[in-house]
Amino acid sequence: MTFSSEIQKYLKNKTTVKNVFNHPEILPETKGIYIYTVPNKDVDIEFLGTTTAKETHNGRSLIFSKDKLTDKFNKGDKKILYIGSTPSKNIKERTMLRAKYSKEKNKDIRARGGRALWQIKDWENIGLNFYYYETKNCELLETKLLTMYKEEYGVYPVANWKK
Repeated sequence: MTFSSEIQKYLKNKTTVKNVFNHPEILPETKGIYIYTVPNKDVDIEFLGTTTAKETHNGRSLIFSKDKLTDKFNKGDKKILYIGSTPSKNIKERTMLRAKYSKEKNKDIRARGGRALWQIKDWENIGLNFYYYETKNCELLETKLLTMYKEEYGVYPVANWKK
């Protein structure tokens, strides 16, 4: 089983980040995984040296080098940008935390993981997929998918850095 074949099971509820942020009622209030994606193969992903989110934390820059992001993206599958799970919150709560973090430069919240997403030019148009996963430990599925991705491509998705 390859990552490319396995991930197809979880790319069912497709929408855009902009649509989800404007219409949070479409998100389920259950645990699960969520996957940020390139919406289609005609969309070019361009990384910026700036972010719409918080720029520093405890005096440390939260901005990645755009060259580093571009290199990591090009080593990967060029489709999956980030894989996350909702172990302590539901998909709706977690996604809305990310929405706040993506736009509030002074807000310090736990949703700093995936912060490279907010360095993508026109990030509101990237895809967001969510998968309802009725279990107490959806982190196991997230870990499985990230492990498979890294084994297949040698890197994690561009906005994931460790698991």
